[in-house]
Amino acid sequence: MIGFLIGIGTAIALAYLLYRGAIRLDLGKFFTWTGALLVFVAAVVLAYGLHDLQEAAILPGLDTLAFDLSETIPEDSWYGALLKGIFNYSQRTTVLQATAWTAYVVIVLPLFLIRPRVAAKS
Repeated sequence: MIGFLIGIGTAIALAYLLYRGAIRLDLGKFFTWTGALLVFVAAVVLAYGLHDLQEAAILPGLDTLAFDLSETIPEDSWYGALLKGIFNYSQRTTVLQATAWTAYVVIVLPLFLIRPRVAAKS
């Protein structure tokens, strides 16, 4: 609840400062950065969905792990819970999940960041 109130208060303060002109924001850069972050969020959602399909035995490879960080970053630790809440961190990631996540980011992120050339008007 405290985090929720801090987030709402920060959003209200920033909106007020933007409205009054006290701070200026380059909206092009802002939306480029937030869009790039959303590409990573979409990759996480894809990996999560693939893991659910693996658990349902629709896709193979549930026991073929790319890495197991259960000793390094356990999900029941405070930082593991934080990572799980923000990034849907999984301490046991399958090869299919890791491959799909990487392929998605490698293909989609450059396509998002490349600006199309606009023809000059004559």
